[in-house]
Amino acid sequence: MLAKVKTKKFLKQLVFLIDIILALSLSIINLNSTISNNLYMVFFGLVPLAIINTYFIGWKYIERTYFEIFKWKRIGMNFLVFASTQISLIYSLIEIIYYLNHGDHLELHLIEIPIFVIIFVKIGDLINDYIKSKIGNDLKKIQSLQSKNAFLLRNEEYIKVNVNQISAGDIIKVPIGYSVPMDGILISKQALVDSQLINGENHGLEISYKDNVFAGMRNMGEEFSIEATGLVKDNLINKMVKKINQIQTEKKGIQTIVDRVLLWFTPVVLVLSILGFFISYFFFENGSFLLSLKVSITVLVSACPCAIGLATPLAILIGASRAAKKGVIFNKPESFSKLHKITTVVFDKTGTLTKGEIEVKDYIGDEKYLPIIGSFQLNIKHPIASGIINYLNKKNIDCNIKLRQIDTDFLAFTYLDDHYQIIKYSNFKSAGLAPEINFRQTTNTSSLLFKNENLVAQIFFEDKLREGVDDKIQELMGQGFKVVMITGDNIGVAKKVAISLKIKHVYANMTPDKKLLLIKEMQMNGEKVLFAGDGLNDALAIKQADLSIAVINKSTYLDLDADIALLDSKISLIVDTINEVKNTKKIIYSNLFWAFTYNLIIIPLALFGVLSPHIGMLAMFLSSILVLLNSLFFKMRK
Repeated sequence: MLAKVKTKKFLKQLVFLIDIILALSLSIINLNSTISNNLYMVFFGLVPLAIINTYFIGWKYIERTYFEIFKWKRIGMNFLVFASTQISLIYSLIEIIYYLNHGDHLELHLIEIPIFVIIFVKIGDLINDYIKSKIGNDLKKIQSLQSKNAFLLRNEEYIKVNVNQISAGDIIKVPIGYSVPMDGILISKQALVDSQLINGENHGLEISYKDNVFAGMRNMGEEFSIEATGLVKDNLINKMVKKINQIQTEKKGIQTIVDRVLLWFTPVVLVLSILGFFISYFFFENGSFLLSLKVSITVLVSACPCAIGLATPLAILIGASRAAKKGVIFNKPESFSKLHKITTVVFDKTGTLTKGEIEVKDYIGDEKYLPIIGSFQLNIKHPIASGIINYLNKKNIDCNIKLRQIDTDFLAFTYLDDHYQIIKYSNFKSAGLAPEINFRQTTNTSSLLFKNENLVAQIFFEDKLREGVDDKIQELMGQGFKVVMITGDNIGVAKKVAISLKIKHVYANMTPDKKLLLIKEMQMNGEKVLFAGDGLNDALAIKQADLSIAVINKSTYLDLDADIALLDSKISLIVDTINEVKNTKKIIYSNLFWAFTYNLIIIPLALFGVLSPHIGMLAMFLSSILVLLNSLFFKMRK
């Protein structure tokens, strides 16, 4: 089947190449001879070639014109190609019929128009298709690197199966050196993986029990097992590819404006074409029907808005694919138009400015409570829970105690008829509860364990700043952004981080509702807010922000709801994302600037007879090629 498709594609390209060679050869002969003395070239060369180009090679433009007029109820850019080729060909055929009936001197002034209009437009389409296919091949290459098979647990033994046979809840073994075949959660104590396929980082990534594991990660350490969380189509990589393919068809932001312009552009060109006919016929010296028709057709072929139509979607597609290689997913095309309005960048501290890899720094209390605490943390998806489990694993403390009445919302549970609850240090202070054992006041994150309302233990945590975060924050401030940090931690922790990063605007003890209210307040004051967070308790803020960036990491997995999703939580990637959006917008605007400037110059020249149809065709072709090359250079740029 694939061989047939390749053969068919090759034959089409061969026919088109022969068509170009014949067109150029016949045109050269036409320039150096009188047509009336070379009727064989007319009847067996130019006319058949014009008909073949118009109705065979150019059939898709006729088909598109039909859909534009009768299905979509509008006149688009394909109508200009259709009108210019049909009028030129029909007029040339009338000239031939007149010559055959009257035997007069034959001059075919417009016979080459349908030939070369189709050739030029087709070449532009081929270059556009080539760029898109290169992007598509890059994406297919990423998908092809995923494992096709997996070791599935069945009847207490692992069997090799195709990944399509796996469903949510299945247990999969990942041997040393093998790639993870499915998205899932780690059910082994720990693992070391190479995540380069996911986020471009080729160093080892340590993951712990209950952390997310994504298809395409490669096992660099000991054998481990995962529990699949969905089907193969639900894998993050497949979602990435789907998003990139969808983004070029979604028409929002800049593309919506361009589409509105194009909606009026073609009718205006048609009016100008008719106007050009009458101006040349009644006001030009030596005005004639043929001269007027040439002016009219020149306007049509010169003003083909192909460059305008290509300017935005191609740049967005290239920008999205470039970003995907770095682990950035643009979920919504309007992200590219939203950024220039942003005045304020709001960071959620944990997991964004800090590593989000919580470490236990100290513990106060009887160690008999550690297995109880650890067993409860196994039910929670949170960086703090992962930090506690890692701490207990290093101390070789078993966390398989059976708890009852587990409430993960209020962090409460029952064990041996005793009621336990874990309360954040900041909430403990605000609740005004009196401790029955000594506890340590701290500026670090801390949690308290209560047993039957008696304070029995205190755990201290630390979350280190990300490498290079201070430089990136200063870079954002240097670009004119107001930088704000919000956190659920107490004011002591917040100020400590803010001072080290020189961030002036800090908000502590922020619940999800408070984050939402803060962003609303900023927006009411005229600020346009970009919110960046790891998705944990950030859903409301992400939805409210003018532009949202969500971090997908090993501890949290926010489905692709934000405007932009990052597969690596480095602060540098957030700044790089902002710069990538800016670069994409520059390409879009430079493409649009050239496309509109070209039309503003070329249409008046065509309207007043300065250009011939042949020069008009060439100018139209070059304008489209310039936009395509500009986009291609953007794709190749590092």
